[in-house]
Amino acid sequence: MTAAFAVAAGTGLGAFGADVGPPTPRIASAPARTTAARSASFDIDAAPGLELACALDRFDFAPCTSPTTYLALGLGDHTFRVRARAATGPWSGAASYAWRIVASRALPSGSVKVPRPVLTTMPMRPYVSPRATFAWRAPAARRWRYGTMFACSLDNDRWRRCSTPKSYGELASGPHLFRVRAELRNRRSRVNHFGWTIELFVPEQPTIISQATAATSASFTFGEEDAAGFECRLDGGNWERCASPVAYLGLPAGRHEFCVRALSSIGVAGPARCSDWVQTATASAPAQPPSAPVGADLFRISGNLPTLLRPGSGGVLPLTVSNPNGFDLKVSDLVVSVRPGSSGRGCDGASNLQVVQSNAALGAVSVVVPAHGSVSLPAQGATAPELEMLNLTANQDACKGAVFTLDYSGTGTRAS
Repeated sequence: MTAAFAVAAGTGLGAFGADVGPPTPRIASAPARTTAARSASFDIDAAPGLELACALDRFDFAPCTSPTTYLALGLGDHTFRVRARAATGPWSGAASYAWRIVASRALPSGSVKVPRPVLTTMPMRPYVSPRATFAWRAPAARRWRYGTMFACSLDNDRWRRCSTPKSYGELASGPHLFRVRAELRNRRSRVNHFGWTIELFVPEQPTIISQATAATSASFTFGEEDAAGFECRLDGGNWERCASPVAYLGLPAGRHEFCVRALSSIGVAGPARCSDWVQTATASAPAQPPSAPVGADLFRISGNLPTLLRPGSGGVLPLTVSNPNGFDLKVSDLVVSVRPGSSGRGCDGASNLQVVQSNAALGAVSVVVPAHGSVSLPAQGATAPELEMLNLTANQDACKGAVFTLDYSGTGTRAS
């Protein structure tokens, strides 16, 4: 530990005259009072332009500068002194510092603490490189003592002498562990470590197995045997986590492009597979039953997930369609969406949740709800939608206790 000291600076204020010496210089840093180091370095604070003179032990003062270092010192007690003067004027009073050098084994327990290295450079996500470089420094407000060395270990191998930065190459896929410690004679710091998993595997391009388009919608089924997940995008938008099959509703007329890519277990994306098509119809508002008066409450959709969500888990979302009308209602295009901004801060629902739509989402399947009655999915060949919380590589602690709001929509017509 470096010691700092303030020494009385004499008397008087303002400029010093011919018969009055300058203020006594200040020893700003020095060795510990008891140390095993055979060298000593002193930083000296003095007014600019002053001449310094230093003395060690019984030797006379001699010109010196700041910092002043002494090497190959013997065991025992030592005293350092420093004074200052302007040109050929009188000398100031001398500041002094005393310390003792002892053998390493004679150091009192805890008198020398070796700082734990702080890692400043390490591999960055995604971990797809077979190379890794690490760098470290001393903790804030600390510094390495003279003679400090470092030892490193990779994957629990034996400790080897190293220096910062330390690089490794030709690393294999799988988990790795880097460790580093500082050593000063017979003392060691606490170990700092960094673990990471290299994923040299890049998924293959997925296959679009089937594609179906309707007047204002499109659905895609895709797969890749070794994929841990998928990302999809429509018309050059942002990549979003998805699962097969995926459906897009309310599409405007014109050309569209769907792309999907596979993900590895740590989120490395492979090449994308794309498909384009021309949508010939324009999205329109849901049709109303012909006999329903304007402003009538056509039907209601409700549902709540009965289980709590955790990253990587999900469940079936039972939906109930209620018909308050006096006629049977044919309901299709049942779509579930996560309302943006409905969850807590830092836990975006659209990024953390994935909806697997019912097969009634594209109009291929419909359910008939009797007058003044209700139907709960799954029913009449229509499956219930599913809700899953994605297991992201990013921290999801903000989602603990979050409540998500779901929006439901559908199209109802009078049953024939």
